[in-house]
Amino acid sequence: MKDHGRDRGSAIMGTTGTVIVDRDGYEIYDLKGKKTSEFKAGGATSSADLVGRDSMTTSILRISLRGFARERN
Repeated sequence: MKDHGRDRGSAIMGTTGTVIVDRDGYEIYDLKGKKTSEFKAGGATSSADLVGRDSMTTSILRISLRGFARERN
C-alpha cells in the first residue's frame, strides 16, 4: 500500500506542519496540508534495499548530525 505515493518512509508531525521522508527525498506540508517545500534525491531508489547506501540516507544523516552538534553547544 502506498501512502503519499511512497512505498515506505516516515511522517514526522510537528506544531507547524508535517515532513514526509524516504530514500527518494522529502516533502514538507503546512498544517492545512499544502506542500510548501520538497527535495528529490538524484534518482529513484529501491524500497527493497535494506542496506541504506544512497544519497538521501547520507544527506539525512549529515543534517541530523549537524542538528545534534548544535544542540550540544
